[in-house]
Amino acid sequence: MISVIAEDATLTSDSGGRVRATLKVIEGSDRIARLLIGLQKKQAKRASQRIMLINDDFGIVTYVAAKPVGVLWSEIEGERIGRLYRILNPEKLTRVPDLRVPAETLAAAGPVSSRAAGGLP
Repeated sequence: MISVIAEDATLTSDSGGRVRATLKVIEGSDRIARLLIGLQKKQAKRASQRIMLINDDFGIVTYVAAKPVGVLWSEIEGERIGRLYRILNPEKLTRVPDLRVPAETLAAAGPVSSRAAGGLP
């Protein structure tokens, strides 16, 4: 994972104070990779992930009990990931569809935009 993240990359989380999240911006590929791997291990039994379009780019939506609990997406700088963003605030996840929503409804809704939900850039 470290090989695809720039050494000086940053990860910014937005929980709105409603759920647990990192309070400070995480800096550096090693620290970011350790955090993401640790979160994956912690959530492995109860969470699932789906790839979705987020701000016209691919991102990962994490679901627990078929409800979205987080969105992770990145900005590419050169050949590596330069910035990662996590939205965990339930109020900002309202446009992310539940897993139970039929595929044709998802296609008609179009890509999820964190900007429209009041999210990060």
